[in-house]
Amino acid sequence: DQCVAAGLPHCSAHGLRKAGATRLADAGASEWEVMAFLAHSTPQEAKALLTKAVEAVKQAPKGAFAKFNDLNGGYTRDDLYVFVVGIDNHVMYASGASPRLVGRNVDNVTDVNGKRIFPKITAATKAKGSSELRYTWVNPATRKPESKISYVERVGDYAVGVGYYQPNTGK
Repeated sequence: DQCVAAGLPHCSAHGLRKAGATRLADAGASEWEVMAFLAHSTPQEAKALLTKAVEAVKQAPKGAFAKFNDLNGGYTRDDLYVFVVGIDNHVMYASGASPRLVGRNVDNVTDVNGKRIFPKITAATKAKGSSELRYTWVNPATRKPESKISYVERVGDYAVGVGYYQPNTGK
């Protein structure tokens, strides 16, 4: 592990990147300067992480949830992370970016525009087996509201999702 090699065994690579991006933002760096430090993930990277997460949930749901919630669990990288919501009970089982939501009913959680997102995610995923949702969420890496697209797949009673942030290009 690179953190151990650097003499920082108590840190994660994700945590160090996030801390660096936060310090840049706090120091007044522009969105583009933060993005240069901490690249935005691509749709392909989000889909690849979702595939990996779906397989983990199929193998051992509770073990997978623990890994998704652990910054060192292999499922959190830069601005990508896994979330898992119960299809019927709407309880958050895992969130690599918002651990405070784990164990809570997320029916009334809204994006920055007041749009309730989890009822839409679970309903679409339950009906079709998979879904894609666009909304505005605070990027944990840049700490700014950004457009986000989440890909979600149903695994039994769970909606397993990964989203990527679309950088604001000013267009």
